[in-house]
Amino acid sequence: MSQDCAFANCLLHGLNKPMENASVAVFGKQGIGYRTCWQLLYLWSLLRKRAKLDSDVKHLNEMWVEVVKKVRDANSQWRKLAEQCMPQLLKEFLDEIKTLEARIE
Repeated sequence: MSQDCAFANCLLHGLNKPMENASVAVFGKQGIGYRTCWQLLYLWSLLRKRAKLDSDVKHLNEMWVEVVKKVRDANSQWRKLAEQCMPQLLKEFLDEIKTLEARIE
């Protein structure tokens, strides 16, 4: 490996290390066996990718709508909290659900 490549590698590592240190300080250690927001995002992404491979997108949308209907309709405490804390996001969320339902029908 040339000196330029080694130097570039050190520069890239040096730029990423502060982000890594801040992330560990705030969220704790990462990776398998740790329950952090990064692990949750990774697992969610992996689940969606695998679901898309195993079935068509229409089927994935149908499953999503069914889960959301149960949360939206059956859990009034969740709905009240969402209306209090984030009314604009709740409206956007419900609009997105209507869009998905229209695609399925």
